[in-house]
Amino acid sequence: MNLKADLDALTADANLWSASSDTLSSASTSASGLTIPAYAFSFAGGDVHAKYEEVRAWVEKYLSEGSKEQEGASKALIKIRDDFTSTDEAQRDQYQGMWDPQ
Repeated sequence: MNLKADLDALTADANLWSASSDTLSSASTSASGLTIPAYAFSFAGGDVHAKYEEVRAWVEKYLSEGSKEQEGASKALIKIRDDFTSTDEAQRDQYQGMWDPQ
């Protein structure tokens, strides 16, 4: 592999993490809309409703947190790519013409 291929791979991986983050975010939003009123659970609604809401909120929270973590991974990969690119360009500019005959 060469540096360009490695940078392209970082970009591709970052895009995968970002897409996964979007999917989790969408799932979290969907989970937030899955509330059910207590009366929908019939006469035993109180306890069952409370447990349902606890589990629903837990799922929503972890999907949201997962989305944020995966977006963070995507941004970290992009930063690494950008750091490599800027360092490579800076080094090339610094040594440009150093070995040219005078």
